[in-house]
Amino acid sequence: MPLKTEMKVSRKKKKLEEVDAPAEAAVAPVEFITMQELLAASGMMPVGDEEEMEPEVDESPKWEVHVDGHPAMEARGTKFSVFTNGESRSGQMVIDFLTKPGVNSTLFGWLGKPSEKRVRMVVRDHEESLIEQWEMLGTPVAVAVDELDRESKDPWSTTIQLAVKDIKIT
Repeated sequence: MPLKTEMKVSRKKKKLEEVDAPAEAAVAPVEFITMQELLAASGMMPVGDEEEMEPEVDESPKWEVHVDGHPAMEARGTKFSVFTNGESRSGQMVIDFLTKPGVNSTLFGWLGKPSEKRVRMVVRDHEESLIEQWEMLGTPVAVAVDELDRESKDPWSTTIQLAVKDIKIT
């Protein structure tokens, strides 16, 4: 049954067209504008005088991992096991590397013939100033390689887990 809607205009009643649902009688959508456009239109801010946004500076630290006998590798992330009282010089370390030429063959070769090697992680701030350096002995435990698919826009990475000991932080 069609819904009839009436509306008062001046002192006379005006009949609106019949509609199937109240939502169809709604006002046409209004175009949205930004706050700067609204202020400029109202005269509260001159057009083109909007405050220019400064580009966001990436202040995140950068770190490289060096394993004796291997090329330096750019780490995307590093995670250590929890260090406890009496066990602060050994544990597990997981490092996520950007996969570049030679990274996977190097890591899989090391995992295939695990041996203890000197591992050094150099952490720098966004201006390349040294924050700290970690030195330890590491032995590979496991390697994982990211999934490859056509939809992924992220860089490909490889993750290695190391058993580490004799940790020194300078």
